[in-house]
Formats: sequence, structure tokens, C-alpha cells
Amino acid sequence: MNPNQQGMDFPTSEIYTIEIALTSIMTIESVAINSASNVDSFNVQFHFYNRYYLEISSTIPSKIITGLDDTQANFVRIILLGTDDGNPPRHVSFKIVNSN
Repeated sequence: MNPNQQGMDFPTSEIYTIEIALTSIMTIESVAINSASNVDSFNVQFHFYNRYYLEISSTIPSKIITGLDDTQANFVRIILLGTDDGNPPRHVSFKIVNSN
């Protein structure tokens, strides 16, 4: 993935995983998916080195996960679970809000 570049097509699959390695530790407040996306459910895993990870699921049809209580992470895994039309994901972009 390259920010500000042409996107990619998702092949037909049941689950799609996007992994983001952060260059430093982030304190995360919320994660949101683009409102124009057809993704209607997703999980987010926040990893903090090898010590722990926290997994939170979105609530259909909400496209934002909040209330993370300033979760710290240096690796984020986003798992796209379903779409509202049964087709591969479209218009997928995420906003990860750092509370610092």
C-alpha cells in the first residue's frame, strides 16, 4: 500500500487482512474506515511488541471503532470480514487517530 497512490484490487476471498508496521509506538484513540467503502464489518488487532495484543470488532453498520482508551501499538492488523453487497472490498482507506 502506498499512501496517495493508485489503489489495489482485492481478489475474491472470504477474509482480507491488512498489516501495518509502525515505525514507532502509537497511542491509538480510534480507527475508522472510509464511509464510501462497502466494507460493513472488520476487526482490528493492536500489537505492542510481543507482549500482548488487543482485538476489537466493529459493529455493523458502524465504520468506526472508538473507546480504545489510548491503546498503545507498534503493529496494527486490520481484518476485513464482510461487505454490504457480497462483493470484494472497494474504496478501502482507514483513518487511525493517534491521541498524542
